[in-house]
Amino acid sequence: MVRTCTGYNEITFPHCACDSRRKGHVISSISIKHFKLHACTDEGELENQVISFEWEEMQRWDTDEEGMAFCFEYARGEKKPRWVKIYTPY
Repeated sequence: MVRTCTGYNEITFPHCACDSRRKGHVISSISIKHFKLHACTDEGELENQVISFEWEEMQRWDTDEEGMAFCFEYARGEKKPRWVKIYTPY
């Protein structure tokens, strides 16, 4: 029963800046099923937009040289692959 609860076996990180948002931050969550970005304000208040990336969509990932950003490339369907950069020390 516990395994069916929302957020079970999911790790959520503090809000941080992301290059895919002009205004606001994201809260990233990782689980065995997906990598998820939940939009929020600069103060961390949740907004309605949530983007979930299935692991099959993830093509590459890395950190920047300073270790202050997590970068990943994903592809959906026939669309061109896209890089996303999350600015976080975690």
